[in-house]
Amino acid sequence: MNLKDFFYKKVSYQFPWADENTYSLFGGALRLKASSRGCQDLRLLGLRLFKKQLKGHNMISKVFCLPFYKENLMRKFLDSLLPMIDEKYDGIYIIRHNIGESYIYLAHLKDWVKANGTKKPLLIVWQEKYIPFYKMFLPKNVSIKYISINKNCIQDALDNEQILYNGRRIFCPTPSIAENINRIYDTDKSANFYDYICKDFGRNNKLSMQCPKIDKITKLRMSKKISDFLKRPFVILLPFATSLSDMSDAFWNILIKEFNRIGYDVFINNGNDENSSVFTDVVSFDTNVAEIFTLAEESAGIIGLASGLSVLLTAAKRPMDLIYTDFRVFNPRISSERIKHLYSVHNLPGVSALVREYAAEDFTEMQLVQEIISKYKKRANRD
Repeated sequence: MNLKDFFYKKVSYQFPWADENTYSLFGGALRLKASSRGCQDLRLLGLRLFKKQLKGHNMISKVFCLPFYKENLMRKFLDSLLPMIDEKYDGIYIIRHNIGESYIYLAHLKDWVKANGTKKPLLIVWQEKYIPFYKMFLPKNVSIKYISINKNCIQDALDNEQILYNGRRIFCPTPSIAENINRIYDTDKSANFYDYICKDFGRNNKLSMQCPKIDKITKLRMSKKISDFLKRPFVILLPFATSLSDMSDAFWNILIKEFNRIGYDVFINNGNDENSSVFTDVVSFDTNVAEIFTLAEESAGIIGLASGLSVLLTAAKRPMDLIYTDFRVFNPRISSERIKHLYSVHNLPGVSALVREYAAEDFTEMQLVQEIISKYKKRANRD
């Protein structure tokens, strides 16, 4: 340890659920651990002086391990949210998840609203970028409203699926879905994320899913971008996933090189991901979810990590190669083989046999390249 680190050291961690910083003074004699969710842990020579921790939807503050203050995060959250919502709505729907699970709820939105008996439902969009995504599935009787909310606020405040608060009904389903499915799988090897969500609707059979609807303007806009930027048949690469461990940059670059060699352009959505700059010989431009779905419908295929976006893109009915790596959210990590069982898109009704799935632990990266490219090489030779 150098002298500077002895007097002051900061270590940062990024988790899917929060950012966390640890500050150390005098070789760790005084240490503060603080997360973006408001949790704190202050220690002197290993003795805890102060702690703020989440328990249910309460934030509990302790001094010398003795609790002295408890804040009800659910009450605080709803007291700030409900005044922004017209009282005419008899059901407020908040989907706490990102694209993968959200797609299932949105594709069953009509059934969900009907099951709850709401006559004037309102669906809250808490990320502006998801507005086009939600509109792909919106029934005529469901209104939509964008309210900027940090996802952590939803997760921390709402630990019940249905809440009655001040005469208002709020539906915010499947908290802790990943943890619950993983636990169920220990005793039931048929457990998977789609069936788990369907049971949330009170249905155990495979429900038909609503197909995404894309407006004409989006289709025309993407048709022009395809003609401007993509001169050959093209594939879409999805190298990033929030919850899964990354494949190496070398793997993706070899795959790109091979696709270019056999006559395909390669599209990678650059979005806001600074890591996309490590990939060369690709076509890239910003798209929202509705636009990339339109692009997928025109593609020769989709290859990537089994992200939430890939779950949605199964509805494009194109060839897909999805790679499941281990789940980095949990400690210890969950193996890629187990993740493939839990989150296989073949659990969804109507998913094409053209979708192939791989557990990363069963292949070397070069074997995966060969498996994926061989299918497209045969198609290129036929053309």
